[in-house]
Amino acid sequence: MYSLLLIIALLHAQTSLPPLPEKLVRHPVISDIAFAEGPAFDRKGSLYFANYQHNGTIGRLTPDGRVGLWVELPRPGFAFGLKTDGHDNVLVADMDGKRLLRIAPDKTITTLAD
Repeated sequence: MYSLLLIIALLHAQTSLPPLPEKLVRHPVISDIAFAEGPAFDRKGSLYFANYQHNGTIGRLTPDGRVGLWVELPRPGFAFGLKTDGHDNVLVADMDGKRLLRIAPDKTITTLAD
């Protein structure tokens, strides 16, 4: 029974895969990451990643290839994981601050739990 379900799932997965791109596009290499954590994409295609340049920061790679410091967390701050929600807020597990933060697209920081 399980074998039949697995075969059906595999056949469905093979027919629903998107096609490969016709042209490969070069993406920038992100450097200067103190301790790589995250990563998380928002609905617009921006990639957020923790501890860019130094601990306690959030970096962002925009769809047009720009990389930069997006937000510095309130002290003490050390982002240990990121997640985006349906409103493009970035949720941050702040290990040093022992809190859960929500950062809005306008960079407003709200403590959800501590």
